[in-house]
Amino acid sequence: MGATRFATFVVALLAIQEFACVSANRRLLQGGTLAVSTTKEFTSYPVSTTRASFVVTIQAPKGSIADRAAVSVTAVLDRSGSMSGSKIQLLKKSTEFLVEKLQGQDSLGIVSYASDVREDGRLARVTPAVKTTLRDQVRAIAASGATNLSGGLFKGIDQQNNADIGTGNVKSVILFTDGLPTAGIRDINQIVNQMKGSLDGEVPPTVYTLGFGNDHDSDFLMKIADAGKGQYVFVNDETKIAPVFGEILGGLLTVTAQNIEATLTPLSGASITSVKAGGIVDPSPSSWKIKFADLFADETRDILVDMSVPAGSATSNQNVLRVDVKYRDPKTGAIVQRPPITVGINRNATPQSASAAPNEKVEVTRLRFAVAEDIETAVEKKENGDTAGATQTLDNTLSRIGASSANGNSDVQALKSDVQRVRGQVAAPQELAPAAVGQITSNAQALGAQRAVVSGGGSFASNQAGTTGAKLSAAADATQFVGGGGAPSTPVNPAPRPSPTPTGPLVLPGPVPKPSPSPAPTPNPISFPVNRFPSGVDFLNPTGGFQFPTFQQVQGGTGGGSNPFSFGG
Repeated sequence: MGATRFATFVVALLAIQEFACVSANRRLLQGGTLAVSTTKEFTSYPVSTTRASFVVTIQAPKGSIADRAAVSVTAVLDRSGSMSGSKIQLLKKSTEFLVEKLQGQDSLGIVSYASDVREDGRLARVTPAVKTTLRDQVRAIAASGATNLSGGLFKGIDQQNNADIGTGNVKSVILFTDGLPTAGIRDINQIVNQMKGSLDGEVPPTVYTLGFGNDHDSDFLMKIADAGKGQYVFVNDETKIAPVFGEILGGLLTVTAQNIEATLTPLSGASITSVKAGGIVDPSPSSWKIKFADLFADETRDILVDMSVPAGSATSNQNVLRVDVKYRDPKTGAIVQRPPITVGINRNATPQSASAAPNEKVEVTRLRFAVAEDIETAVEKKENGDTAGATQTLDNTLSRIGASSANGNSDVQALKSDVQRVRGQVAAPQELAPAAVGQITSNAQALGAQRAVVSGGGSFASNQAGTTGAKLSAAADATQFVGGGGAPSTPVNPAPRPSPTPTGPLVLPGPVPKPSPSPAPTPNPISFPVNRFPSGVDFLNPTGGFQFPTFQQVQGGTGGGSNPFSFGG
């Protein structure tokens, strides 16, 4: 091929790739909505059966950072004396990553606390001038004094509530500490009650708490995160500070829905007996409401519903549940109502065999919630001195997993591995170290909440499914940034976890090297698997992501941006 024809081919290929990326992003974020589906435990039920179970699944679309809601973050940093040395340096560098990563439509504020509380950077749009000011302010922070954690927390919340930054922002407070509060309000119940008054707006900021090392109170930070509808993350060593900051930011940059509310209404004389969801569950005789603060792109929430149903007539279909889902679009502020779904069960006259296996998704969901609850129960028993009871609790869990029809499922095997690991810890005669308690309980809560931050170290194997590609990409970028790799890279799109069920993949040729006497780089195929959401709406590659050649690759080099987990800015 001649040089001119080859150059034309390369330009055309890149144009096709760019158009595909932009078109897909617009389709997913501007036209995409949450997909809602239901799964029955059994395909049919005998007429005499009076119980039924379902999983209601809410699936966020695949998002792109090129077309997202603006975020507003306040970083609340512990600069007490215990943070001196490498810890404060890594924390400051991790905060600089936030400064670099956020863009002009976003807002960032910095609060630090020791004996006093200080607003190092007022919450403002991240213009180039503001970035320069924030960098200087962060670099000037020095560690000394006591730990007025409550003062820093409420200053951060106030910053989010009172700043004049406009509407339509995804608001969040990220609080970091390595110890116990030694100044300000130290009673956790008083703090939580005060938080309720500060977080009563239509879309209040979510609160993340990051606890580093052995000296912080994990239960204290969990309660703060629960009150703020956020998440507590245990950070097991200082090298994990940066990737945890990055992973949290990676989620915030891909929020696709807020204030999600699923209403479950029993029909035909049925009633709901139990709901497991990981969100806020509000039961009532007429309907149950399940609420989630937000959903990141590529996230899923499974709601396990157990029902009591009246006996049916032979070979009839019996509608027993109506599902309504609404949410707030973070970009427009509009409330979006999904079309309702009516769930029916098919009746037959044949008695159900005792060996009939339930639907695997329903069984895996049930086991996931059970494992999360059992691990928290075992840790509580261990902390109360009941080693035998803690061990027995997890032995019973392992027996249940072993007897399950889904025992061969890879997700269930990951759950089993986590239970065995925790059992070994609680069965030991010595008390659990504070760090172990924090690590185990934060993992168990993340498992039940179906959202995990896995960069803190010691994550459960089963929690790998609770993160997303965008979050892992940002974690990798933060690690590179703090480790001296320079500013974060900016590829076309993040690369999430591979899709588990691709159908009809379309493979195009990868980066094409320019003619050169030197060896050409190995091509990378570009795969565009097409998946079908349960609602029947097709989305281009909702969990697989796009992988495009970088400019350097097209030129025959291997320069920046070749990392498929590089997070765009």
